[in-house]
Amino acid sequence: MENTNIQPSIAERQKSPPRKSLKWLFRLLFLFIAVFILFYFIMSAMATLRWVKNFNKEYTFEAPDSDPLDPRLFSDSAFISLQKQLSFSQARLDMAHPDSIGLSINLANSTMNLEIEGVTVHTTHIISYRVSRSIYGLDHYALARMLSEPLLISESSATIPKEPIMVKKAPKDTIEATLPDIMPDTSTVVPVFFRLSFKNDFQLLVLQEETIMSMQMRKRFVFLCRIRFANAWKAIKDVIRFRVPTYSPEIRIIIPSSDARIIYRALPENGMAALMV
Repeated sequence: MENTNIQPSIAERQKSPPRKSLKWLFRLLFLFIAVFILFYFIMSAMATLRWVKNFNKEYTFEAPDSDPLDPRLFSDSAFISLQKQLSFSQARLDMAHPDSIGLSINLANSTMNLEIEGVTVHTTHIISYRVSRSIYGLDHYALARMLSEPLLISESSATIPKEPIMVKKAPKDTIEATLPDIMPDTSTVVPVFFRLSFKNDFQLLVLQEETIMSMQMRKRFVFLCRIRFANAWKAIKDVIRFRVPTYSPEIRIIIPSSDARIIYRALPENGMAALMV
């Protein structure tokens, strides 16, 4: 009786995939990814802590030796509230000097105002907002001192154009040339989401209120993913170079869609904003 258990030849054994080597390769790859993710989160946490520490060091009040103040004053709730109001008023006053439109954001009473030379020309009710927890970890006086000056807008991005642009083709004849120019504003149906980056690294993210429209949900998801991917990519490049990433606290605000469109298009490119947290 013939033996059916024929052993594979040497050539066949050499052609078979090295399963053990692949397993070790996948394990090493998994371990490398896990270590990198852990290192990334550690560096991100260090970036937040370093930003809070540097912020408090730069803006914390230092009383002169000749006239020392009671440190308990800076933790008093009445003093903190008064300091916030004074800082917000001072920032609005400085913002009123240039002949341009400014944005004042008062999270305490949930309002956003467009102002020209200190006069409110448009008021928006804030439906909801969310502030990065690192901002609440700042020294109250240091935060109020920083916000006593207007925030300067350095960059902006949105789902709608800043100014509607019409692309017109050359007319075929004189009859077509006499037709009036009618430019449909398609942004009235496009969900409005925009982000303002300030020169002090603060980020303001403004989203229109949510609806059940699938197009709006998709646009919102894509817009937020682009921001998160851009921030993550910058942080990853810093981590690869063994540098602490740059941290930017974010304030997210939800307002009605019509107000979001008005505010974004009314603000100049290098405009200013006054903020009260």
